[in-house]
Amino acid sequence: MKYLAILLLAASVFFASSCGAPKAVTKSSETKVEESRPGMNLLTESDVIRAWAVGESTDKMVARNKATMMAQAQLGQLLDMAVHTTVEDYCVTLEDADQVIGKRYLSEKTQAVSNVMLTGVHIIFDSWEFDKQKNIHSNYVVVEISPEEYLTRLAAAVAKDPEIKVDAERLKEIFLKAVNKNK
Repeated sequence: MKYLAILLLAASVFFASSCGAPKAVTKSSETKVEESRPGMNLLTESDVIRAWAVGESTDKMVARNKATMMAQAQLGQLLDMAVHTTVEDYCVTLEDADQVIGKRYLSEKTQAVSNVMLTGVHIIFDSWEFDKQKNIHSNYVVVEISPEEYLTRLAAAVAKDPEIKVDAERLKEIFLKAVNKNK
């Protein structure tokens, strides 16, 4: 029985180490692929929320629409993660009773502002490629939301309700930290 346990342990270690080697090679080749795709380098800039996508089709407008919609969807996910983290971290500093009210209130306000911001995203990079053999247009786009603009709109939304006090500077600090967290 001990022999079987030792054999299984050795096989597990061997299997785990052999699985790790190809993963490292794959990761470095993925990095090279990402670097060669137009616009990908724009995603690493701090204090902005950006998303990259490519749309492919035999029709240029369909390719453009695919790229833009996919980038907007990804941007929505990034914004949602940053906003959720911000609301959670901001509300931790509040008193118990204020925490529940503040969390619900900020969640409602941030959701409303997020929806408005996502409909007006800025395309900051737009590049085309055409594969003649396959007759495929590829459109690479990078879209962006300015955290400053987001925070300005959020502050305006919060100012409409003077009964609730929000520390705008603290909120800005937490939001920018959340935006830069995954870069």
